Amino acid sequence: NVDIDDRRMMEEALRESEASYRTLVDALPDGMLVHDGETIAFANGAAARDFGAEGPSALVGLPITAVCAEPFRAQQAERM
Repeated sequence: NVDIDDRRMMEEALRESEASYRTLVDALPDGMLVHDGETIAFANGAAARDFGAEGPSALVGLPITAVCAEPFRAQQAERM
């Protein structure tokens, strides 16, 4: 029972930490993208604004080259 209570407390602390992090990242005035080397996994609201997307979810799932300036697309594609 103690192990279960400890686990629940740790899970709640993790949820709170993730919520705090998300609030911070969403409030950034600068665009922030997270990618796996090929695909955008996360974008904040400022990134959506910077790239003219309707919202962050419009960027998630796109290839990272979709947001690279034309002169850098070939270079980025080589890295993938």
